[in-house]
Amino acid sequence: MKQLLLNFILCLAVLSTVYGQDLPVNTLTVKPVWINFHSPNNDNKDLFTDLNHAFEIGYSRHFGKLLSLSIPLRMGAANFPIYNEPTKTVDSYTRSQYYAGLDALLNLHFFRGKLVSPFVYAGIGGVSQNFDNGFVQAPVGLGVDFRINELFSIVAQSDYRFAFEDGYDNWQHAIGIRASILGKPKDSDRDGLADKDDMCPDVPGTLNGCPDTDADGIPDKDDKCPTLAGVADNMGYPSDKDHDGVYDVDDKCPDVAGTLKGCPDSDKDGVADKDDMCPDISGLAEFKGCPDTDGDQIPDMEDVCPGAAGKTELKGCPDKDGDGIADKDDACPDAAGLAEYNGCPDRDG
Repeated sequence: MKQLLLNFILCLAVLSTVYGQDLPVNTLTVKPVWINFHSPNNDNKDLFTDLNHAFEIGYSRHFGKLLSLSIPLRMGAANFPIYNEPTKTVDSYTRSQYYAGLDALLNLHFFRGKLVSPFVYAGIGGVSQNFDNGFVQAPVGLGVDFRINELFSIVAQSDYRFAFEDGYDNWQHAIGIRASILGKPKDSDRDGLADKDDMCPDVPGTLNGCPDTDADGIPDKDDKCPTLAGVADNMGYPSDKDHDGVYDVDDKCPDVAGTLKGCPDSDKDGVADKDDMCPDISGLAEFKGCPDTDGDQIPDMEDVCPGAAGKTELKGCPDKDGDGIADKDDACPDAAGLAEYNGCPDRDG
């Protein structure tokens, strides 16, 4: 039986390494305790008769929802057995000698945090008998917590204690109050938000505990563009109302889809329609989007002769003989002449 008990304690220790200290909570217990040395010695007393009284104050450290370590101190009076070594039996009992006991218990909890939470436990402890005798015992037991609220619960338990001294096995029963010790909530990333409420418990942040580098109200973990302020509708990218791929902050025409800095360019001449004097005909930027077919640096819309390169002073028309009369108005376009003769010469004057 003692070997089985040691194996149980070992299993609890292994579980504690597996589950670790997830959400530690400190609690205190205060309980009256009833001690029975008679029943284990088959003296026709049941578990709940001829009980001695003690009082317990205990501390528990909880590791997540499954495990806790308890250190209870029990003090009171007990009728200790008087063991007859030759006959290997208990002949009688003392009367109300001082009892002091200190245990270290590993507890395995089920449904912790629910209305009813049973637990099993085992451990090791020492007892002082009337300040002049002592023995070691190994308790193994069963208990249950009845939750009142987040701070308090009623706890009841009963255990059998295997004594490492013949005749000293005993039953102990207890019922009392378990109270949580409120401490500072765990905050792994030290951002001021408790881990239980922190959506990013390992990284400091300002938005539900998560970082938001661009301060756009979208946590970096959900922000497709974490370094540039954006909107939720665009997955963290800046707003793009016209869905043309140019963010509104850079879009010169945020309400109309376009390809030129967000603006439409119908004739694809590199001049946005809003600035293009000839939006339906491809032209040149220097002529506000209008063409110059003959390349004479006079836009077609101002060129009287758009199909032939000409001079500015002749509104874009050519003057082959250089007499200042446009060829289209020159009766002698190949010979320099006079305006009064429609561009023809008067050689003899």
